[in-house]
Amino acid sequence: LSLSQGRMGLSSLLAIHPGGATKESSPPVIDIASLLDGSEGEARATTVAEVGAACRKWGFFSVVNHGLPDETMTAFDEAMRAFFALPLDEKRQIKRTATNSRGFADDELTKQIRDQKQLFDCGHVPRPDLVADAPENHVMDGYNQWPSGALPGFEPATREYYNACAEVAAALMGAIAESLGLRRDYFESSLGVAHTSYLRLNYYPAKGCSDPAAVVQDADSGGTPFGPLGVSRHTDAGAVTLLLQDHVAALEVYSGSKQDVGDGEWVPVDPVQGALTVNIGDMVEVWTNGLYAAPEHRVRASTNQERFSAPFFYNPSYAADVAPIREITKEGYARIRAEAGNGGGGCSVAASGMAPRFRPINWGQFRRRRFEGDFADQGT
Repeated sequence: LSLSQGRMGLSSLLAIHPGGATKESSPPVIDIASLLDGSEGEARATTVAEVGAACRKWGFFSVVNHGLPDETMTAFDEAMRAFFALPLDEKRQIKRTATNSRGFADDELTKQIRDQKQLFDCGHVPRPDLVADAPENHVMDGYNQWPSGALPGFEPATREYYNACAEVAAALMGAIAESLGLRRDYFESSLGVAHTSYLRLNYYPAKGCSDPAAVVQDADSGGTPFGPLGVSRHTDAGAVTLLLQDHVAALEVYSGSKQDVGDGEWVPVDPVQGALTVNIGDMVEVWTNGLYAAPEHRVRASTNQERFSAPFFYNPSYAADVAPIREITKEGYARIRAEAGNGGGGCSVAASGMAPRFRPINWGQFRRRRFEGDFADQGT
């Protein structure tokens, strides 16, 4: 079947005050055609309100009518499956390193626990007209590594899908800005053409472990232990994530603030045919001073079916400094909380004011430390 059209919480360096509230119901499905077709007025306002409510209550939602062409998605789906079908030794020829976060990996760590999956990462390039490893294309995250001539269509299909996702993510950030009472283009100075996003291809083999207390050994990696999950609980670091899921249900979101708090339960985020699954990340939580909280989520290990997925992480420029937005006034927070009903519902920001809950953070520094934590037992 074709695809139907994933990290740790904020560093303790950032948080000043704890927060979080139990969420209710389940993540919604939102039609975002009006965000992409130039619509104004009531149609767009309704969609913006739905996006804002989903960010406030869950931090997760699915989107339909997202504008990604069927042919782009089909070509990408086929390319991803062909890549992971390559022999392991061939995939490891383009393995990630401590200094290059892009390429293949089968030893990813989430909260210092090894994930039961294989992955391939690629990201933005300053000069797409030059070869991937040209000096001009070496950035803080490293440089793209592509498989050898065995898969000539892999790079163009992946890059086309990456570019299409960037357009959808930008439209969603515009809606998020409007839902906060800000200009539609508010986040363009931090994202826009200078964004440092990356695309991840995930493969979860069918040999996974269904026992949460078990630990699996991988003979191909010298006995390095796997954790019990496909991906351990985490939040995403960047602004928003667009996830392409296949038909195998495995993604779960925590319905409360954090599992450590114990104020919720793990709720399935099942694939929706024709949809992309969206969640907000740590940077949106900082920008909104906790009003839109990055949701903790995880992936169950595959047991009797292999699973493919592809998250696109929409990230700020390396130079962007992210801090609570001063333009959101105390009255603005009160309005948003009132619209939530029940005295604020899932809002995690105190109604009494705008005291900053997070210290300013430079995205480039934060991203570097997150990769260090994913690659080895260090970093945030």
